[in-house]
Amino acid sequence: MSKKKRVILIISIGLMGIILIGLVLSIVTKFWYNPFKGVNMPGFGYYTGYTKVLSPDEIKEDLRQLKTDLAEVHPATMDGLPPELEAAFAAAGQINREMTVGKFSLIVSELVCMLGDAHTSVHLGVADLHLPIGIKVIDNKFYVLGGRNLNPGDELLSLGGVATEDIMAFAKQVIPAENPYWRNHLIASVLTQSALTQMGAEINEKRRIDAEIRRNGETIVVPLEFGFAYDIPQPSQDKEFYPSNSAEYGYYLDQENSICHFKLSECNYTEDYIQFLKTMFRDIKDNRIENIIVDLRGNPGGNSQVVNEFLKYIDTEDYKSYCYTRRMSRAAAEQRGYIINWGSVTYKHCIRKNSRAEGLIFAGQIYALIDNGTFSSGNYFGVILADNGIGTIIGEPSGNAPNCYGDTLYFQLKNSKLIYSISYTQWMRPNLDRAEDDALYPHYPVTFTIDDYINQRDLAMEEALRLIQGGN
Repeated sequence: MSKKKRVILIISIGLMGIILIGLVLSIVTKFWYNPFKGVNMPGFGYYTGYTKVLSPDEIKEDLRQLKTDLAEVHPATMDGLPPELEAAFAAAGQINREMTVGKFSLIVSELVCMLGDAHTSVHLGVADLHLPIGIKVIDNKFYVLGGRNLNPGDELLSLGGVATEDIMAFAKQVIPAENPYWRNHLIASVLTQSALTQMGAEINEKRRIDAEIRRNGETIVVPLEFGFAYDIPQPSQDKEFYPSNSAEYGYYLDQENSICHFKLSECNYTEDYIQFLKTMFRDIKDNRIENIIVDLRGNPGGNSQVVNEFLKYIDTEDYKSYCYTRRMSRAAAEQRGYIINWGSVTYKHCIRKNSRAEGLIFAGQIYALIDNGTFSSGNYFGVILADNGIGTIIGEPSGNAPNCYGDTLYFQLKNSKLIYSISYTQWMRPNLDRAEDDALYPHYPVTFTIDDYINQRDLAMEEALRLIQGGN
């Protein structure tokens, strides 16, 4: 064999080896589905506002863009749009009249809500004027927590002539949700000047609106004005959480009851969080604390790695993790840095080896407090504790389903300038027997009355203390 042929043969064998290694990596480790190019979030143009008028052609163009993005990105549309959504797009495409952006936003929101994915939503992107009122939905009734010209405990019947039943119907159009708890949690987001205007509410030139309420058995009308700020009174804080300057996490040691109250208000996985956990568990060990209460109430999510870091300090060799299917697309490649821009990759349910923090392992009892505002990675945290039998869940149902969609990409419609997010990952909880649940349901549920909210009773914490103290 000539020297030239030997060189060609060696090069060919080398190339084949590289290709073979690439195939093995792709199959065994899904190497090529990792992000390599870094995050590159899109920048968006100006927002036109609700009053801009769109032509029929502009409406049709925006609808085509929305439909294409949903079809190419969302995991639920890998085999095409669901028939009811396809039919809804076809009906919307028949519009042959001018329409304001405000009216068009309702059509877009309703189309997106049909996917039943709380992470896939339309962001109206306008600085809106809110009413000075705090609201809580209990048994489908709107109760006032506080506000200008209002008393705690008032039952709201209508706003500007729009009944609360119609306000809830509107909320179902514009708030994507996987259960009613999340929509109820966000109901105040539709009590804005622009939203109520679209509902047909009567608002005068001074931005005033009449609120019909029931107070002490009597129906009365009180005026409210958009734009005035009102903050719902918060319970007085008699505990000093460490670190006291953190809004995202903190802990308090109740040595009398041998409890560490760990408050996690947001799931941000940072070096500060990692060091914070180390400090907390060292304090738990030094003070021989036997119980941890993980407070996930109102946690809107973030990075799910926060629970993996927490579990490093828990006495378990391994635990069942979520599995997921991630759909690849041009948008995912551009925004998240993937090389591959087609197909999908699935990571099946697996047992995750726990990287234990030796010397600081906690072997006591863990309780997790959740409510309707526990969402996304906050919900993920609670599900991992529940499905692995690591923690006892107390409180109200969470704000989204354990089996859900997430990881969002962002887009903007060309003409209306409406901004929207679309999930590109489907998450499946470890406990397959509870796959159909629309929320993480507590082992020990609590039910609040309006009087409980007004008097700021913490029923979930009371229940946790009762369990820790042996049911007394």
